Amino acid sequence: MKRLLLFCGLLFVFSCQSIEEKRTQQFNIDSLKIESDKKVEKIIDSFKKQSLFDTIGDNNPINVIKAEIVKNEYSNYKEIQITYKNISNQKIDAIKFRWYGVNAFGEPADMGSPINEGFGNGFMDDGISKDKTNCDKFNILSRDAKKVVKAWAYEVVFSDGSKWESHSN
Repeated sequence: MKRLLLFCGLLFVFSCQSIEEKRTQQFNIDSLKIESDKKVEKIIDSFKKQSLFDTIGDNNPINVIKAEIVKNEYSNYKEIQITYKNISNQKIDAIKFRWYGVNAFGEPADMGSPINEGFGNGFMDDGISKDKTNCDKFNILSRDAKKVVKAWAYEVVFSDGSKWESHSN
């Protein structure tokens, strides 16, 4: 009887260790999965930014000269102000802009897009003549925006009805 109790006791101790080891292994596996998911998410975010920022070779008819965060006159929110030039050979009727900005910590700021953190977009349809420079403000309703990293035109409609679109659109 003592041997049976001793055997059952040892079996219980070893089975508890096994359960604890399995819990530890499962915890380690879950931790690795979370860590790898975060790495994949960073890679995807980096890819999205690079693909959206890639405007080289586009022959963009708009040259963004300056993009900055400015305080809204009537509220605590901030706006983005873009100064740009029509470098094409014809009058432009409308332009769609996209931008990316960060907060004071260098993290993506609220720049107007509910889907892509740090990104925003806006348009102007007042027209701009050939070789002229213009400056427009876009309301982004941001409280944390500190710096515009990049702003660019991604779609342009010319006065003759033709259209230019960025390949990274």
